[in-house]
Amino acid sequence: MENVIIRLYAFMEISMLDKDRRVSERSLENLKLGAQARYQGKVRQNFTILPQTLEWLKKGGNASQRVDELVAAAKNGDLKSNYTHERKERENLESDSVYNQINDLKVELERLKANQAQAANILQEALKLKANAGGAIKEQIKQVLGLLGEF
Repeated sequence: MENVIIRLYAFMEISMLDKDRRVSERSLENLKLGAQARYQGKVRQNFTILPQTLEWLKKGGNASQRVDELVAAAKNGDLKSNYTHERKERENLESDSVYNQINDLKVELERLKANQAQAANILQEALKLKANAGGAIKEQIKQVLGLLGEF
């Protein structure tokens, strides 16, 4: 995130050097990364500026320095999300049920792996039997089919 470009939406007035400057939407086109920048691995990130942030930028004399401070705070994780709503009870229940389903599937997967390993062991023992021991081989095949029948 070394190369972060803040894109200002709409028209905003920022006082710089005792002048009111207006950011034109056409000038925002200049902020797009070219092919060479993309090749170098640079990334453009868009941020929507809140009205409170705009007021904070206007209070400072040097908007560029204030934007740099804002970017540094974003990199350090010092900015707080404006989403302050609590999760609804339904969202919590749905989330919990998903986790319960995942745990149930993990248990089922472990059981199936154990059955598969047991079936492989029985088949290995059947391979060791003599060719004329048909009854014993049939019994072991029935055991394996019983294990695999649970699928």
